[in-house]
Amino acid sequence: MKRYIYIILGVSLLMSSCQAYKDLHREYTPQNNIADNLFGQGIPVAEGSDSLNTFGNKPWRELFNDSRLVELIDHALVNNSDIQLSRTRVEEMETALLVAKKALLPSVAFAPQGSWTSFNSNNIKTYTFPVTAQWQADIFGSIHNKKQQAKVLKYQSEDMLQATQCQLIANIANLYYNLLMLDKQLEIVNKTIEIRSKAVNTQSALMEAGMVTSAAVDQMKASYFDALTQKISLEKAISQEENALCILLGDTPHSIMRSTMSEVNLPHNVNIGLPVYLLSNRPDVRSAQRSIESAFYFTQSAKAELYPNLSLSGTLGWTDNGPAGIVDPGKIILSAVASITQPIFAQGRIRGNIRLSELQQNEARTVFVQTVLQAGREVNDALIVMQSAAKKEDVLKQQVGALQSAYSATQELMLHGQGTYLEVLMSQESLLAAQLAEVANQYDAIQGLISLYIALGGGR
Repeated sequence: MKRYIYIILGVSLLMSSCQAYKDLHREYTPQNNIADNLFGQGIPVAEGSDSLNTFGNKPWRELFNDSRLVELIDHALVNNSDIQLSRTRVEEMETALLVAKKALLPSVAFAPQGSWTSFNSNNIKTYTFPVTAQWQADIFGSIHNKKQQAKVLKYQSEDMLQATQCQLIANIANLYYNLLMLDKQLEIVNKTIEIRSKAVNTQSALMEAGMVTSAAVDQMKASYFDALTQKISLEKAISQEENALCILLGDTPHSIMRSTMSEVNLPHNVNIGLPVYLLSNRPDVRSAQRSIESAFYFTQSAKAELYPNLSLSGTLGWTDNGPAGIVDPGKIILSAVASITQPIFAQGRIRGNIRLSELQQNEARTVFVQTVLQAGREVNDALIVMQSAAKKEDVLKQQVGALQSAYSATQELMLHGQGTYLEVLMSQESLLAAQLAEVANQYDAIQGLISLYIALGGGR
């Protein structure tokens, strides 16, 4: 009768534990742990179930349509050392989960023994061939909760693998587009070098004609050499970026085949109105939620130690003894043992573990809320970068156009003796700076787009 009481009590505890977990799971979701304006003021948080069509759910192959970039990412997802380590951790957690599941099964062992004794010229041989079995009845859910905790840790390792993959994709894309920006800037500097080289020749001809002094020629030469140093710096930066990209690819340093800045075709208008639960796509948010789940099961497992522990064991086999050796079984071994262990005094260990697990659970809750807030900030930061780049795009374009006209005009005026070489130099420097800034702003817009994509849980 007592046995049935224990079973009923254990089942009720497990049911209440599952219900508590369901309540916990519903409580700790992004939409229930946010402040007003999570994504920043003026950024709408949509409602409904249309989030599958939003920007964060777009597969990375659809976002990055540059075939060479796709090849680089595919290569890195196979060869990158961080990805390989994350996959190994997932396999480790899968193995740990398998071990935890098998803890619910009985253990069976075959333990044959034999002995030989000589006494007064009598040789006595004894043989025993028992098969033993032992099973711990998980009435109060201790093993069950450990299994659930192992399952959560396995899911968490998968989240960390996705986080590593997302970050790797973002890093490769940023380095790739940075290379395109540097290529474009190098192209602009090379054109500037060509223009300044012609300007040096023009000034030299004007000096020979007595229209300008040697100072004008020297100034033009200095401007020409300045452009050469910028070219060298850009070539160095390109080599360094290629080396950094090779590290992510798991390769030795080599040149990277790539497209051009003019071929970039990324979306400019992004639907930012989205349900806040879309942040659940983010692996760091999911991992923080898993930490709460793991702490919950650890707490339940610690509480289960307060209750009796029922173990069942048995032995079945045969034994034979005597001087003639093994013939027929002399005796059949058959035993069954049931034992219940009820903790009475454990030096405060059980209560201490419960208190510790509850504190860890509270800590995990705090970390989860902070992770959600950090996710909202990252979305806002990315949007600010994109919006700023969009506002500067037209301004920079108009500035470059105005400076190109100014440079042409000052050059014409100097050739007709109505302007000075200093005006031409200033126009050249301003034009070059504006052109380089325009290209850098294009990269900022791309970088903001990539950051927003990752911040919304993209990269799958």
